Amino acid sequence: MIGLIYLRNMKRVLFYTQNRWAFGSIHHGLCKELYKHDIYANVLDWTVSYTDDEFRCLNRVYDIFVTNPEAVEHLFRHYKIPLNKIVTIAHAQWDILLAKQNATFDFYPELKGFGVISQVLKDKCNEWQISRTPDIVELGLHFDTFYEPPSKG
Repeated sequence: MIGLIYLRNMKRVLFYTQNRWAFGSIHHGLCKELYKHDIYANVLDWTVSYTDDEFRCLNRVYDIFVTNPEAVEHLFRHYKIPLNKIVTIAHAQWDILLAKQNATFDFYPELKGFGVISQVLKDKCNEWQISRTPDIVELGLHFDTFYEPPSKG
């Protein structure tokens, strides 16, 4: 019972992203790191179809949904996730251009957060007249987590 009360008080984050290859392993590793900081995080694979009822439940459980720009409108329109619960991170120019090409409205001002992984992408957002200046959220490795001493043989 104490565990359930503790979990209820934690911030809850859902990464709505690809769950394979490096993207999946990076996000699962991030979930473990976030848990150490009292943030319950999980990964939901966007290659799987979900029912409206499943997303209604997810919306009640999770405080923040993290995804890439091209998935924002789908989360909002189809699954009814409020924009002020969505954080989007662009990892490449392609992410921003696809969202810009396919979006039917300007969702950036209403998002909980908008980030890019480099100054180059931040500059591109300005060049392409994206309505909100993104924060830079650099990617990196937690060295202590992955360190192994060199072999001696």
